[in-house]
Amino acid sequence: MAVTIAQGTFYYRNYDGDSKFIKYFVLSIVTLSIIQAGDLFYNTYFQLITCRLPHNYKNSNAGILMSIAVKIILFNTVKNRLI
Repeated sequence: MAVTIAQGTFYYRNYDGDSKFIKYFVLSIVTLSIIQAGDLFYNTYFQLITCRLPHNYKNSNAGILMSIAVKIILFNTVKNRLI
């Protein structure tokens, strides 16, 4: 997460002449990366702390689905931009 923030900061400081579309694209990638890292931290906490008891296992699917959704959005955004 820190590397993504550092790269985003470097980009905004050094590439002032790029179009607004590219700047918003970089901002969206940084934002999705931060969301993905936060989701990873939350899911790790949820799986290791909250779901230690068997009756809590049924609640663990929502976090996993959210993590997969963010990864798919991030992958497709980068893939479609580079093609």
